[in-house]
Amino acid sequence: MEKPALNYIGVVIACLSGIVFLAIRPVKQEEKIEDQIGQEPFLQSPQYEKIVEKASEVIPTPVSIRKRLLGSMLAIIAGAIFGLVFNPSTYIQDHLDKYPGATKNGLHYVHAMYSGILISSTFYYVVYIAYKRNGPYLYVRSILPAIVSGIMWGIAQAGFLVANSVLSQTISFPLVMIGPGTIAIFWSIFYFKEIFGIRNYLVLLVGTTLRIIAAILIVLSKPIVKE
Repeated sequence: MEKPALNYIGVVIACLSGIVFLAIRPVKQEEKIEDQIGQEPFLQSPQYEKIVEKASEVIPTPVSIRKRLLGSMLAIIAGAIFGLVFNPSTYIQDHLDKYPGATKNGLHYVHAMYSGILISSTFYYVVYIAYKRNGPYLYVRSILPAIVSGIMWGIAQAGFLVANSVLSQTISFPLVMIGPGTIAIFWSIFYFKEIFGIRNYLVLLVGTTLRIIAAILIVLSKPIVKE
């Protein structure tokens, strides 16, 4: 039996977790350098010259509340659009009687989705090149990482399609969304070191806990139908 109340509560808690994450205070580059200098014996560390060199190259980049709100709103819009990407394939899978030859297998919709993405992204890039008068900005060092991340995304998206066909979007979406978000947090903490400090860690803990609770409630709102 479906329990829509749990779904509504889960969505509300998920929104609250997003608000909690807004309280994270990213550490600016100059603050990280000052922290490094403060931890090293003055003029005795072999890394001191590198730290001073970095400090001389730092350009202050204050993040205003307006910019954070704008970034959050754009992220919400992007997330809403991303949430629509599975609607065509899901609709076909739920109405097989209207589409002769269609199947429930999620992998059968990979080619159509990826072809659409390739054509669309190529079109947008051509428009960007025309807008920049054949002088687009291209960060060369990002090309290989972009290709590798695209391959990883393609594999993950194929798994997402399979999960949707087996579990339904109501269950697969919250489950799949927890993993990437959590991994991104670990990257920010341990690799990029953008986030540290007791306050930020507590915010991350509370936000992640709320997100997990929301996912559990959403999953419990719709039972898995055994065929």
